[in-house]
Formats: sequence, C-alpha cells, structure tokens
Amino acid sequence: QDCFALCHEEPKKISVFYQNRIDALDDGPIMCTVGEEISNFALHRDSPIMPICIEGFHDEGPAQQQGVKKGWFLDLAATFSGPSQELLAKEVLSLEGAEAGELLDAAFHNVETLHRRLNEALLAMSDVMLVFTNSCSSTAVTLLPEARVQYGPRQRVGGEVRRFSVNRGKLHVMGFMEDGVAQMAGVRVGWQVDLKATRSLSSSGLPFTDREVTENPDLLLDLTGIMLAFRLPNPAPSQRFQGSGTAGAERWRTCELPGDSADFDFSTDGDGADCPERRWGIWALVCPRFPQDLWAPVAERAVRELQEKTTAAAPLSDEEVALRNRQAVQDAVQRKVDALAERWGEAMLQSMGASEEPEVQLDGWDEARLRGLCARHGWEFEWMTEDGERRRRAGEVWDPTAARFPSR
Repeated sequence: QDCFALCHEEPKKISVFYQNRIDALDDGPIMCTVGEEISNFALHRDSPIMPICIEGFHDEGPAQQQGVKKGWFLDLAATFSGPSQELLAKEVLSLEGAEAGELLDAAFHNVETLHRRLNEALLAMSDVMLVFTNSCSSTAVTLLPEARVQYGPRQRVGGEVRRFSVNRGKLHVMGFMEDGVAQMAGVRVGWQVDLKATRSLSSSGLPFTDREVTENPDLLLDLTGIMLAFRLPNPAPSQRFQGSGTAGAERWRTCELPGDSADFDFSTDGDGADCPERRWGIWALVCPRFPQDLWAPVAERAVRELQEKTTAAAPLSDEEVALRNRQAVQDAVQRKVDALAERWGEAMLQSMGASEEPEVQLDGWDEARLRGLCARHGWEFEWMTEDGERRRRAGEVWDPTAARFPSR
C-alpha cells in the first residue's frame, strides 16, 4: 500500500482544552464534551505518521474558535504526552498509569481499535486537552531536488522522454514527447539521471553498464517497468531572461522555462522623469509548456497558410521544412499574443471608468423639472391652455413708443 505524509508549507499546532463551564442562571456546571463540537474522527491508513483526522463538526466550539479546521490531524504524540495523559490512558486506551511511550506503542499497534475508541470514549469526554495540527511535520520541510519515477510494465521510457544526452559524464534529459509520470513527479528538461541510485532502486538492476549508457544514452528509452532516479543538478534559481527598452521581438523574445513556477522581478533605475508614462508598462503572458488545445488551431492554420504560399524551385529538406514551419507558428502565435495584449489594454482602460463627477439628469420633462428650468432662467411658468393664453394676452399693454414703423 502506498503511504503519504501531508506536509504543510506553514505547519500549525493548536492545543484545545474542552472545559466544563458554569451556567450563569442557576450556577450549575454544564458539560462541554469533545463530541459537542466534533462529529467524528476519520482513519487514514495511508498516512501512518498522522492516521487520525477530523472528519466533521457538529457545531461551533473551542477548536474552531482557535483556527482548527476540518481535515486537521489529531497529534497523537503531543496529545498522549500532554496534560491529559493520565485521563486519556484510562478512558481511551485502558492503560492507567502507563508512560507516554507505552501509550503511543499501544495506539499505533492497533489503529483500528484506537479509531473506534476515539469516536466512542473521547467524544464523550470533557476537561481534556487535545492537540491538533495541519501537517505531518511540526516544522517546514525542505523539498529535495530529487524524484523517483516508476514506469509500468507497458510504459516505455521513450514514450515520454524524447532523448537523453551526456555532458561531462552525466546523463541529462533533453526533451519530452508528451506528458508522463516523470513530469508529474516534477522532472523537467535539464534534470540528470542518477545511475547509481537507479541501480539501488531496481531489484534486477540496469541491463547496461554505466559506460554503455554514457556512450549510447538512448538505450534507456526502450526500458519498461523500471524505476529511474532523477536529480536536479543546480537547485538554486537562475536567471533565464532579462529585457528592457521598447516593445519588439528583438528585445522581448519568447522563452521557454523549465518547471511549473517562475519568479518575475520588475525594476527601474529611476531615470525617465521627463517621460513618466514610458517608465513602466510591462505585459507578459505565461502559459503551460504543452498547451494541447491552446495554440493547436493557430499552429495548424499557420502551417497550412505557409504551405499554400510556398513555391520553392527546389525541394526542401525535412529540416528546412521543420524550421520554416516552426518560424511560421512562432510568428502566428506572436500575432495572437499581441492582439490579446492590445485588447487587454483597452479593456483595462475602459474598466478604469471616468474621473469626472457624474451628473445625473432625468430623461423626461415633468412639471418639477420644467419649473426648475424656468426658475433658473427667470421665466414665467404656465401651461399652454386656451384660458391661460387668453388671460396672458388680455394682460398685455401696447406701448406705441416701442413700436417700429417702416421708414419712408
């Protein structure tokens, strides 16, 4: 059976005390049991270091109030050696007076019985302290730059690895055909095959000597049902690209990065105060190395268009055809990326909105709005009716001095 150890990047350990409380109304004690909060514990046989974890909660309680969540482990070593050691020894393991080491031996000797007793006796207990953790390791673990990859009886190494090369006596992975178990384990281009460790892992050993493998590294491609040991020769991060200046393929080239993570660092020398808008504006697109369905339509269309336009006087070699196809695909992908960047920039500008204070106006002209307009300009408001117009005309006074007559 395969076994695992789940190690968190930031391990946490929390001690929780389930204590009886006093009722403020009648001053009587109220039991606070583990089972009032935790519904039950789960047993994971594939996690021998921390086999017991919380499967669910009934209600809020002291554990959740301190940050414990579903799936956290019950730290058996810390719990059985803590302040509640004697109580747990008596009620859970029926080993009254036993030492902490004896309790742990009894607990791990039969985890099925321990799991049953935890869901029965422990859930009914109060005035007990339990220790929970989110990691099988109490400290942050250091990932070793190594991987052990098991190929099945019908899995060829060459079905995943394109080829190996030898550099200074070391066997390196130079490319992959398609996704496989080695890449799932983290192996990338440039990793080394540790022949010594590979021999120690295989019961039958390698069918070739180290000299034969270094002289013809592709011998490993036909192997099946073997476990290979890989090692990263230089685990320290290294700079793979540096660019500056105006946009263009000459300065900002597309680069392939090994692995599944990368750090980007943008900096400025502080110059360019006269043109602050040109000091920043870096846009990058990061996508998987083998996006099977991402660029495939673009690549197929680019190759087809190149074939339709190509009229060579002499037939091209396979290498020349592959080189031209690769360049056509790169140019087509770059055009797609440039178009995406332009649309992205436009969308970001539109999403920023307007900086002016918005002014909201009614779409229709009701009486209130008409009266406000008249008051603003000193006009007299009156509805256009026959009676109103008659009264207005009757109130008008004709002033002969203001009249204009045609000149003779």
